[in-house]
Amino acid sequence: MTNTYKRFQRYISPFIFVLLFCINLSLWLRGLSSNPIVNSLSILFISMLWPLFFFTQKSVVVKRVVIFNLLIFTVGLYSYQRFFDAETELTTFTVLSCFWLITLISLLELKKVERTKVIRWGFYVLVGAFWLVTFGLFFTYKTYGDLDKGFIFALMQTNPNESLEYFLDVLWNWQLIGYVSLFIGGFFFYLKVASKSYRSSQIPYVLLVISFLFLGISSQNESSFGGVKRAYGYVKEYQYELSQLQKVISERQLLNHKYSAVATSEGKLHIMVIGESLAKSHLSSYGYHVTTTPWIDASDKILFTNAYSNHTHTMESLSLALTQSNQYNDLPYYESVSLISLLNQAKFQTAWLSNQVSASEWDNLVSALAYESSYVRFINNNIGKSDRTNKLDKALIGELSQYLATIDKTKNHFIVLHMMGSHISYCDRVKGENIELPENDFYTTSDKDLRCYDQTVKSTDNFLNQILNLVKEEKGFSSLTYFSDHGEDVKNGLGHDAKQFTEAMSEIPFLIWTGKGLNNKTREQLMSNRHKIFTNDLIFDTMIGLIGIENNVYQPEFDMSSEHYYLPKEIAATLHNKVLISRLPGQKK
Repeated sequence: MTNTYKRFQRYISPFIFVLLFCINLSLWLRGLSSNPIVNSLSILFISMLWPLFFFTQKSVVVKRVVIFNLLIFTVGLYSYQRFFDAETELTTFTVLSCFWLITLISLLELKKVERTKVIRWGFYVLVGAFWLVTFGLFFTYKTYGDLDKGFIFALMQTNPNESLEYFLDVLWNWQLIGYVSLFIGGFFFYLKVASKSYRSSQIPYVLLVISFLFLGISSQNESSFGGVKRAYGYVKEYQYELSQLQKVISERQLLNHKYSAVATSEGKLHIMVIGESLAKSHLSSYGYHVTTTPWIDASDKILFTNAYSNHTHTMESLSLALTQSNQYNDLPYYESVSLISLLNQAKFQTAWLSNQVSASEWDNLVSALAYESSYVRFINNNIGKSDRTNKLDKALIGELSQYLATIDKTKNHFIVLHMMGSHISYCDRVKGENIELPENDFYTTSDKDLRCYDQTVKSTDNFLNQILNLVKEEKGFSSLTYFSDHGEDVKNGLGHDAKQFTEAMSEIPFLIWTGKGLNNKTREQLMSNRHKIFTNDLIFDTMIGLIGIENNVYQPEFDMSSEHYYLPKEIAATLHNKVLISRLPGQKK
């Protein structure tokens, strides 16, 4: 029995090592095909240092230590590859392998040298840090996935309270407890058994020299740690975009406008929902042959039939819609009063809840207006040129509900909800949602994008329904206004690219639901004007008239709630005055 056990002891360690080494080598082999032959051969040579060191050791205990180190190194390699999405960074793997071998051999050799306790413990701390990073990457990958901009931007935007809440709600679970226990137990095992029965020889010194040589060469390679550099690039991008946004905000703060604004009522609640990329031709309320807006169809709305966007891009469109500037008065953005600042002057409590990106060259002019609000909340953590979302638009409903629970209802309130809406990629806007559309030949012969787009329309219909249900019983509820920043050419697959302008990119839905807080005369005037041509750069004056603000910047001829509204067909324009609406095909019918 004893002999059998000894044979088992003799062969089990080599078997485990070979198995583990093969797994480790498989991680390296993935990147060999994309590297020159010379590099591939040198990398394979470095990987073979592990079995060379292992099989020259006679002590079973030391072999276990080597196996344990190879295990941690393999987990670290796997975690790095997966988390940083870097399966071809062979120079990085070389650096990590050499570093780990140097640390392991140095610790074993230092055990035999007197008066090296401080240095040895320094290596232990280094090993502990490496292990901690390894387990951190592994657990983060398993709970979040591979690193992307969203992860970095969310991290940059997270405050200590949010971090603690996320940790308690998501991270602190039995899986994490298992990882932590494994880390602590493994590290103490390492401290206890490392270098027991170790006998020095010339081979470890040769391996040290080779490892140091390759470590020096590989660490100088520009391609090493590309995943880490990419993450750092995301950090720099975040900081840059934020600084650019702050620059726009600062420039707007330098405005020296002399204007007055006084509210004509108290305790009113007005809500404005800004849609994204929603073409009115895809709403059944506007005659679309598929029932995409069942709630809007049946609701008591004021539907404006002739509404257009002033541009086909979000920032260009909303920078005019939400300021005094429009296509017809030629006021520059930086010299124009914003709707939010005017309402602030009138003692309104203003709030902006958004699922859009907060800082990028696509969004800065709009975000600067958002940050003029008393309360600002962006639930989308992405920064820069991105159309990704962390949450669906329905998350804004919960944000609105929470906000409404905190407000003083004796004061006037104006709340903006900015949706991601129907922005491309359409299917991403309804991912995980069960949105049913009528089954007919129209969809079976069309591509997936069209179905997804129509699902986003139905999702918006449901979103508006829930918003109105949330606020309609509020005593001071006065209006819910919805308009889209621009349209979308889904049929031809052109999106909303201004360089390929089509009428569908500028045709938008514009609707208003009124509450008990709005006087009947205003509603009647809106109904009277609902078939007139309107461009959404006139939202500024329309909202002032709808809300009822006395001020010295308001122009009644641009207000759809005014009897003085006047926008002749031959003057009305889109694409910032480059295209007259009278020349669009839909107006020539």
